[in-house]
Amino acid sequence: MLGDSPETQFLPPCPYPAAAKGTGRKVLIRVAVLVDENGQVIDAQIRDGDKSGLAFEEAALEASRKARFFPPTRDGIAGKMWTELLWDFAE
Repeated sequence: MLGDSPETQFLPPCPYPAAAKGTGRKVLIRVAVLVDENGQVIDAQIRDGDKSGLAFEEAALEASRKARFFPPTRDGIAGKMWTELLWDFAE
């Protein structure tokens, strides 16, 4: 058994950025997160983002760092593991 992707325990709200209000933009941000053996996010990196400068990436990173997961395991042993979160923004 290779192990399972970490399962989400808690996803915080990820509000539409104030800088983007009124633009009507729809944006999907993909964030890779490194989850430690306790289910805490210890690293977050944009995989697919939005270069508009309207703070979508920042909002997605901030929310991703607050997410909590059940401890990931590989062969029954808790350890660090990467997974991805998708944040869908629509005004």
